Amino acid sequence: MILDRFTARFLSIELDSLILPPGEISCVRGLPGAAPALLAATIRRETGRCVVAIAASPADAEAMFADFEAIGAESRSRYLPQRETLPFENADPHVEISSRRADAFASLLAGRADLIITTARGLIERSAVALEADFGLKLATGDSASRDDLAERLQKLGFESRSSVQELGDFVVRGGIIDVFPFGHDNPLRIEFWDDEIASLRRFDLLTQRSIGRLEVAEILPIVLDPSLAVVDGAWDRRCLLELLLAAPSRTTRLT
Repeated sequence: MILDRFTARFLSIELDSLILPPGEISCVRGLPGAAPALLAATIRRETGRCVVAIAASPADAEAMFADFEAIGAESRSRYLPQRETLPFENADPHVEISSRRADAFASLLAGRADLIITTARGLIERSAVALEADFGLKLATGDSASRDDLAERLQKLGFESRSSVQELGDFVVRGGIIDVFPFGHDNPLRIEFWDDEIASLRRFDLLTQRSIGRLEVAEILPIVLDPSLAVVDGAWDRRCLLELLLAAPSRTTRLT
């Protein structure tokens, strides 16, 4: 595995000079190809800290995130894109960007991700985050839930009711079934109800509408990040990634 070989070589040379005390910033330049991603992944693996890599541009950030996936570090990495809005605008008009930001913040705060790639602007842009609550909905087969209540919650999370599910952010109610396309799912999710209970959770193909896999649990994250859309109890606040990192400097390393 390329990450194992890079780690072995890395540990034999620059460990002390590149792995700084927690909370410190290390500026690294001139590394070719996927080396920046390998360096960030190695520091994260060897120290157990959250590593935040700050790329020069959105294109560089996307390329580095692709490198994380290529070296097998995708399960613990997230891309936090910068918002394509003016600073005073609260709403994110781009569903893909808002959904990615929700996934990055939710995964970081829940401890599911500790390798974050963003830009300098993405580091300081604020979004509404749930500090003491789940960001969205966690569903499981057998849960007590009504179809109408779930449809209302999906709307509060920013999903749009449509006649059919076509793309990310769509949902449709048909009889005892809700189809929804949440972020982080390669295919839409079909939620089937029996009275006020979730009878099944399935992934389905958009073209054929046929089920392609059964799930026991599923998470639906917000399409927009807005504290007024919170559907669970807890504290929501407008925070940026930098503020969250400064709140826990002892377990964070930043690479620029």
